[in-house]
Amino acid sequence: MVESTSGYEWLMSQEPSLEQHLYHYTSVDALQRILDGSSIRLGSLAKTNDPCEYNEWIADLFFSSGHEGPPDAPSDEVEQAMEDIDRLLRRNVCVGCFTLDREPRREAGAEDLFHLGWARARMWDQYAQKNTGACLVFDQSTLVGCVEDACAIEGSDFERMQGRVNYFDQRRVLGVALDAIRRDGVNEVIERLRSAQFNPTGLYYRKNHDWASEEEYRITVVRSNPAEDQLDRPLMVPFQDSLEAIVVGEHFPSTEMNVIRHRQAANGIPIFQCLWIDGAPHLEIL
Repeated sequence: MVESTSGYEWLMSQEPSLEQHLYHYTSVDALQRILDGSSIRLGSLAKTNDPCEYNEWIADLFFSSGHEGPPDAPSDEVEQAMEDIDRLLRRNVCVGCFTLDREPRREAGAEDLFHLGWARARMWDQYAQKNTGACLVFDQSTLVGCVEDACAIEGSDFERMQGRVNYFDQRRVLGVALDAIRRDGVNEVIERLRSAQFNPTGLYYRKNHDWASEEEYRITVVRSNPAEDQLDRPLMVPFQDSLEAIVVGEHFPSTEMNVIRHRQAANGIPIFQCLWIDGAPHLEIL
């Protein structure tokens, strides 16, 4: 068992690199696509596994107090407003989902590494297909720069942000004034709402508390005024030199191991394997 390797002591440290490194769990098939394309996908928010995000966002439409006219609106106007709001708030959003190191818990032993981002047993089970996949380790600031470059190359009007997800058992509330849409247009009204909510405690960084164990960190990209073919479309990000290590699962297929080793040898990216000994995570250099 190798406990460290030159330059990568942080992967096995009791002093976590908080928010310096991002960890992305993936299946073996997705790993092959990621490495073949040297790109990571920021997926559509509408295709995440959280019902708060994959279900349509329903707005609470109202008329402001200064509105003059009938309080009701034609059903076709309401339906169009609902469709536009969902399109401009949810279906134009891409997210990269990661986890982070955290501080060791009080009960952890002096040599235990449960607090590190590659050592999450539930995420190995759920996102890395029962320890058969891998965990990719990125340098956070470098990867964010890669996202900015990808947005610039695509040439669309983007907003980008990153931060920790916050967990609350609260419903989402979207209040939108229908008379403001009539006056200013839906694009301007939703742009104001999104700008007010585009922060680390806003719409895209709130999930219910049941997801809290993931300690998720997100990179979020919003396409402003998206074309129809941009809706629900991921953003492919060449990760360049932001990838710092690959950790494969305990049951990573032996048939794939030599392929991964050969592919990464030229890139100088170290490969480790996460083993569980007496229920505790350990790394072995491959």
